[in-house]
Order: sequence, then structure tokens, then C-alpha cells
Amino acid sequence: MARTVNLTNENVDFSQNGKVVINDNNLANEILQNQNQALEFLKQEVGDIDISKITLDAFGRINISDSDFLEKMKLKFEEVGAMGNGTCGLGC
Repeated sequence: MARTVNLTNENVDFSQNGKVVINDNNLANEILQNQNQALEFLKQEVGDIDISKITLDAFGRINISDSDFLEKMKLKFEEVGAMGNGTCGLGC
């Protein structure tokens, strides 16, 4: 099942002590239900990430502790300016 995931400057935060924090319920659910598809989405959108670097906090936010991924995500945001709408379905 394809779910819409939004990676925008409104739901991605880089200020959490070197972590990327993503507040997207669809991606959080996909991480819980279909890790391979979620990891493939993150790889296509940003870059390689190992599941061991990803945690969900008590509020359902995705915390990624990987400095390479953090830098790639920042570059992605810089490349597209304010990120436009940043909308992509899982598996697109």
C-alpha cells in the first residue's frame, strides 16, 4: 500500500543534537509495518540509512542518528530551496 510522505521544512528538524527528526505519521507507520519499503524510500529521497540508526520517540516522531544522512538531508533541502511541497508516495 502506497502512502503519501511529506518531507518538508515544516516536518523535518535538524536541531536535535545532530539528529534528523521527521514528524510524518505515514513514514512512521511504514517504518513499523514495512521497514524495507520505508528504508528504500529514504534511500531514494536522501541516501542510505541503516534501520539501527532510526528510532521512534513517544510522540511518533522519527529520530535518525546518522551524521552522513543528516548532511545529505540538509543538502537536499538546500537544492530545492524551501522544499516546495516535497510530496512523494512511498515507492515512487
